[in-house]
Amino acid sequence: MFYLWLRLSQTDARTPAGTGKGEFMRITVISLVALSLSLATLMGCKDQGPTGKAVGTVQRSPEFVQLEKSMWTSLAAYKDSHLVSYAEKLQAAPDDPLALVQTFDNLMYSISGPSGLWRAQVPQQYFGCSANHELPICQQLSKLDMAFLPWETLHVQLSGITTEAEAQEFLEQYGEQLQKYLSYYVPTGKTLAEVQATPFFKDQLAIFLQK
Repeated sequence: MFYLWLRLSQTDARTPAGTGKGEFMRITVISLVALSLSLATLMGCKDQGPTGKAVGTVQRSPEFVQLEKSMWTSLAAYKDSHLVSYAEKLQAAPDDPLALVQTFDNLMYSISGPSGLWRAQVPQQYFGCSANHELPICQQLSKLDMAFLPWETLHVQLSGITTEAEAQEFLEQYGEQLQKYLSYYVPTGKTLAEVQATPFFKDQLAIFLQK
């Protein structure tokens, strides 16, 4: 560009008729500056998507990194029971929000889904509620089925996530709730004793075994 400026300053022959040399130079300089700015903008945006965010990277705050590690650690407690097929991933604990969400998807389906632990296995396998629906604990389990609807709604939202960015946004918003879900509803294993040891069973069902 400096070379072009020098050439323009040394000649009058290229100045259009009726245009002073100074005016022509001024217009040329303005055009060059505009061109420079356009090129700089293009260079700055070459690695960006249509939203202006860097393509292929999702920023992680230190708080989110800690949350992610904590959630993987909590889920690892179930690698020999509810999440056997995820054992390798739980061992690796990758920096991968989408993998973390997918692991929760599987766990929530098996624990509080319509055919999961609390809504099917506990009533039918442990207390025989199909044949003994008049038992107080069976009646209570039937009532508690409605208590899982908010979790089912959250689970539907979680299961629809397909990108890392969506997964991170979801975990940032609901990560603490999911941690509470683990500590309150999810037994360490699948035996009746382990089910009875959960805070959920103690709070909502234990009293009915005494009647």
